[in-house]
Amino acid sequence: MKKLLPIIFIFSSISLLAQNKNFVIDQGFITWRFIYSDKQSVLGLKNSLRLDFKTDSTGIIKRTNFNNRKLAKLEAEFKIEVKEDKYRVSVYNIKFIGEPTVINKDSLLLQVVNEYTIEQKLLSRKGLIKGSSFGYNLTEILNPHFIELFTMNKEPKNDW
Repeated sequence: MKKLLPIIFIFSSISLLAQNKNFVIDQGFITWRFIYSDKQSVLGLKNSLRLDFKTDSTGIIKRTNFNNRKLAKLEAEFKIEVKEDKYRVSVYNIKFIGEPTVINKDSLLLQVVNEYTIEQKLLSRKGLIKGSSFGYNLTEILNPHFIELFTMNKEPKNDW
């Protein structure tokens, strides 16, 4: 039993350090990619209040934290590529927006917004995604929110 305990501890530590496989590094930038199998047109995603489409396949994710207190508000860009009965979503240029800070300098009040990219938060000096710290795994927290955001609703609400 004493020999089994360290092995269990090692495997549980490794699982805490693992990052989500949907986040990939491409040319020094972190991109979230996911492939959906769905026969509906991706134009149905235009009904989402959190997505702002610039074209039929690109746009931005409006400032949100997905009602998750562990996340700072974020903005990001997305691209949707379509093939027969499936579509791939890529989310990139992910920026986190911290709470504004007020600075009093020479009797002037300045409001500074703290913005940082996901690369600043997660990339190590070697260009790899850092392991999680203290059980806080940002990629595992973001992944289900992104999956839900780009999943098409099967039935439109018809309550008016």
